[in-house]
Amino acid sequence: MPRTSVRWTDNEQLSLDLPDHWQVLGRYEPRATTAIEELPARLAQMLEEPIERPAFSKVSAGAQKVALVIDDLTRPTPAGELLGPVVAALEKAGISDEQVTGVVATGLHPPISREQLLSKIGGEFGRRFKWIQNDCRELDKYAYLGTVPEGAWARRKISASGGTRTTRGLDVYVLKEVAQADLIVLFGSVSPHLQAGFGGGFKLVVPGCAHSRTIGRLHKIGLNGQVARLIGQQPAENCMRRAVEQAGQLLGGKAFSVNTLLDSSGRVCRLSVGDPQAVQEQLSLACEQKCGLAVDPTADVAIVSAFPRDYDLLQGLKCLVNTRMAARKGGILIGMMNLHSLGHLKLKVSFALPTGLFGWLLGLISPGSASAMLGRLDRELDAEAKFFIRLAVETLRRNRLLIYCPEMVRAAEKLPYVEIFDDLNRLWERTEKLLGRPRQVRVNVFAEGGTTYPRLRH
Repeated sequence: MPRTSVRWTDNEQLSLDLPDHWQVLGRYEPRATTAIEELPARLAQMLEEPIERPAFSKVSAGAQKVALVIDDLTRPTPAGELLGPVVAALEKAGISDEQVTGVVATGLHPPISREQLLSKIGGEFGRRFKWIQNDCRELDKYAYLGTVPEGAWARRKISASGGTRTTRGLDVYVLKEVAQADLIVLFGSVSPHLQAGFGGGFKLVVPGCAHSRTIGRLHKIGLNGQVARLIGQQPAENCMRRAVEQAGQLLGGKAFSVNTLLDSSGRVCRLSVGDPQAVQEQLSLACEQKCGLAVDPTADVAIVSAFPRDYDLLQGLKCLVNTRMAARKGGILIGMMNLHSLGHLKLKVSFALPTGLFGWLLGLISPGSASAMLGRLDRELDAEAKFFIRLAVETLRRNRLLIYCPEMVRAAEKLPYVEIFDDLNRLWERTEKLLGRPRQVRVNVFAEGGTTYPRLRH
């Protein structure tokens, strides 16, 4: 009996005893890295030797308003460790606590509680500074920075179906506390992103601190029928990332990046500070080397752990979109999810077609048309749910999705056209049936699929 495993918690592997005739083509996990020792001291030194920016002591001199922007709990950036050296440098520059505003870049995500904020940054910084979050809806709280013309990110103006389409730019609305600051310090981590190639950098501002009008438009950029191929693209190749970078330039050079690359346990293994675009380029290349894994794309099944992005259902589901090219067209994607919470994503559509009919219809119409139809049929879906439906339709057109998640079964949580299991033997049996019970099943295993992605061997 073939045996493999996937990462289930920080300290635990989930052992998988596969059927006898299943062949594991490869088990993939991020390349090994070494955590940085004495991180605060290292950061303090690097602040005076940043990439393509003057020393932080010069950048902060004379600033009257400072915004410290951190990511939310869906990202494991150790913000508390990174804040210390930066705050010390601000104090040395004569900047008082009253001149500093902390911003949680939640984008469209729900707000975090006071207790969650303190767990992220520590009690000292939580007490010293005023902290706000991005509610993304009240336009009067946002400053209009300008419009990024479509020519700044698009290489062509032809839709995936071959027809012309109406074009327009990206109107950039950012929280006033960020837009009006003299110095904006961005604390984040660079990791594979299913649409923007890689996260981090100016994504903390757009979409992190942007109005829903800006976020909604941004999410549509790059959805051109090749969603699964966007992950791991460098900025020069990725439309959404180019739009983000151009939006960041509208801040007028006031942003200073403190970004990291993390290992599987959330420890900083690479640190870069300075100009946000230069920092992003450096860390994206390092992330590609660490997380982009060469795989055999002929597998019948891809088994994918959501670790370490198993914060909630939305983040967990992204691992399936990230890794769908690790199985052949018509193959099975199996998500292994040990969720911290089910989160806020609601995809309980008020209608359902039989699975066979639904698959047949998907084959007849474009992904954009299918997702638009679903959005119109259930108008209660929020913007983020509609965005995820677009990605799910892309994936369902190619593969069947199965999920192992005991928490979802206990909560009677269901997803349209996705089967959910709490018993591994029943999961293997259903996979066999869907494949037509072949004599041999070829399998790719992503042990930490939340932050890795396939680079296909051609």
